[in-house]
Amino acid sequence: MNKSQALFTQGAIGPLLIKKSLHMYLGVFGVMIFNLIDTLFISRLGTLQLAAYGLTFPVVMGITAMTLGLSTGSSTLISKAFGQGNLTLVRRLTTDSIILGVVVVVVFLLAGFGFSDRLFVALGATPEQQPWIHNYMAVWFWGMPFLVVPMMGNAAIRAKGEMKIPSQIMLANMALNLILDPILIFGWGPIPALQMEGAAWANLFARGMSFVLSLYVLHTRLQMLDIVWPGLVELRKSLKSILYISLPAG
Repeated sequence: MNKSQALFTQGAIGPLLIKKSLHMYLGVFGVMIFNLIDTLFISRLGTLQLAAYGLTFPVVMGITAMTLGLSTGSSTLISKAFGQGNLTLVRRLTTDSIILGVVVVVVFLLAGFGFSDRLFVALGATPEQQPWIHNYMAVWFWGMPFLVVPMMGNAAIRAKGEMKIPSQIMLANMALNLILDPILIFGWGPIPALQMEGAAWANLFARGMSFVLSLYVLHTRLQMLDIVWPGLVELRKSLKSILYISLPAG
């Protein structure tokens, strides 16, 4: 067991908790500012667009909350496996949590493209707002893998005790979104003004970077992914253990 793993079983709890939490405060701050940046630039398009954007929040936050629950369950089991010194189980659980994230993406994609228009009408979208919502969510749904998989991946990284890396990824995500939002929403040079849809594209590109970075860290730097197919029986057992904790949390 290396030094970073041993930190969780040695020394005073208080200072360790504070040290690890500070990095996550910065990361969570970046996530909150990410949404604020979108709201700020979309508000400059007009009240119609801002109202339409506001109606997307229940769906976006619902999917985010479910993913957060899944990542909570997986990180709990992964950290436990680290504490046991079972690195084989760590790689298995980390890989299976990513697989679970992909399954969630497929389910929400099918539901999103099949029922989202009717859902937003039920939430109170007016005929004027519906085209804006549709165009925004059509892009946002395709970018869902770049939201779900990095959240699962960053949870696995945190389970190892590496709080700084997920925080840096989240802050980089926010910074790229800040750069891309005004360019894609209002246009710049040869890039056309995509308006509210541009915010969705900015989200997709920024989170795509998080997707690449989190998988790179997991596979190359921390070697926490197992590319060997475990078999359906073993996979089912692993996913069941993750869901046992994740579903109530979600």
